[in-house]
Formats: sequence, C-alpha cells, structure tokens
Amino acid sequence: MAYSRKEISSILSKAAEIELSKTLNNSADELTDTELLELAKEVGISESSMKAAIESAKTPQFDNTFSWLKGTSRLQHSEVFNVPFQKEHMAKVLQLLQNNYNELGETEVHANSLIWDTSGEASTQKFTLKEEDGKTALTFSSDWTTIKFITALFPFLLTFIITLITVKGMGYDKFTAIAFAPLGGFVGLGGAWLYLRHRFNQQKALLNNTLTKIRSLLYSKKEPTIKLNDHEEVQDTENYTSNRAKG
Repeated sequence: MAYSRKEISSILSKAAEIELSKTLNNSADELTDTELLELAKEVGISESSMKAAIESAKTPQFDNTFSWLKGTSRLQHSEVFNVPFQKEHMAKVLQLLQNNYNELGETEVHANSLIWDTSGEASTQKFTLKEEDGKTALTFSSDWTTIKFITALFPFLLTFIITLITVKGMGYDKFTAIAFAPLGGFVGLGGAWLYLRHRFNQQKALLNNTLTKIRSLLYSKKEPTIKLNDHEEVQDTENYTSNRAKG
C-alpha cells in the first residue's frame, strides 16, 4: 500500500507522539532545554529540529485575525531571527522602518538594541529589535483602540438619531421610536466595523511586508572583497580574473 505525503506526515507524527508519551511517563514533570535535547535523541528527533521547536515554544504566539464581534484594533508580533543584531544592521533597519511606514518616529539606540516608536494621541505603535544569545529578537505592537471608539461612536449616534426621527415622523409614539432607534445605531456601527476591518488588514499587510524586508536584510550576506591596492576593490571574487600582470 502506498501512502501520500500527507498520510506519511500524519503517521510519523503519531509514531513520535506514541514514543514520546512512553518516554515522558518515566520523566520529571519539568525539563530543562538540555534535558529536552537529550530526550529528543532518545526518540530519534534531530537536535536542530528540537532547538527550533524549543525556540518556537518560547516565542509568544498572537492571534492576528480580525474579530467582527470585538472589532479588533490591535496587532502584535514576536519573532526570533537566528542571526546576531549588529551595529551595521541598526541604521539599515531604522531607514527601512521609516520608509515603509513613512514616518520618522522616535528612536532609541543602545549597544545591542533598537526601539522605534511612532505612538501618538490616538494610537500606539512600536518596533523593538535586540540581540539575545547571539540571535535577533523582534517584537511589534500596534494599538488603535481610541480610534476604534471614535469611529464607532459617531456613526452609532448619527444613525440612532436618524432612526428615532424617522420612526416618530411615521406617526409612531415616542416609546416605539426609542425602541427602534438602537437598531439604526447598530447599522451605523456595522459601517464603522467595515472601516476597522479595512484598517486592520491594511496594517497587517504593511507589517508582513516590513517583516519580509527585515528578514531579507538580516540574513543577507555581504559579498567578499579583495583589496588590489590603496584605491581599488573588487567584489564577487568567484567571477574575477586578474590581468594586471599582462598590462
């Protein structure tokens, strides 16, 4: 019987789960990173895979999806890059952030960290990058709850009043008009939620674009250079052939 890639993945995951549960029955309730790596060897999991899993478990996971019930007005992200955050990265990352968000923001630069903050009266937004154990830890948070309440309040009140006046104008008594007015208010609230969803998707797309560029920047490798004399340098040594002797 032949198995598909999906079925193979499921079978291997189940086998690892069964083997791991047998091993854990004889283990302590809490394990250190080193003990987890030893455990991985026992069940046949590579050290690199376990280290990646441990790093993933340490990184907070956020549900960055729009909720129609709450009217989501917050974005958060946390990520660890397997490369040190060096001084040469700081200026490039800062310029990247300013260009992508089209804002100067307030900047704090330390020996091994960068904080870029564009918070205002109605919203907060902050990027933090710092070196931890030879890796780059990035955190991002953005909150526009104040804008959310302002955006929701005015449409709700406007459509509430319009509905109230309209129902009374149709000859219904005051109590009936007051009973129907909130329905109109919620219609206006729905329009506000559509705007919030648009803003959320816009901010999320901008964040994803920024993260892609930061990853590319941090993992990019500078081409090696060969110094020929005091004024001459050549990059990409693999494709370079010196003919100076012939000249």
